[in-house]
Amino acid sequence: MSTRDIGSNSDYGADYYRVSCGQHPYERSEPWLLAFRRIADALLLSLHPRKVLDAGCAMGMLVEALIDRGIEAWGVDTSGITSKPANEGHLKSGQRA
Repeated sequence: MSTRDIGSNSDYGADYYRVSCGQHPYERSEPWLLAFRRIADALLLSLHPRKVLDAGCAMGMLVEALIDRGIEAWGVDTSGITSKPANEGHLKSGQRA
């Protein structure tokens, strides 16, 4: 058994997002944007949130979709893959405590 920290930042680098997320590489592309829009719609219908914190937000596409729907949304991620979409002040890339 390895003593390596499971879920460490090195586990979720660029290679992970390029090859480990299904049929399409995990990037700002229409298939992923559509998927996160649908998830945002489902969350709004079922939970009616006013504020959302997406812990592990990666590129922040869900945060962006929620903000587009009028929800105060924030995202944090430790992978370093965090990008800055139009709502760039809402995403933070950080280190694990």
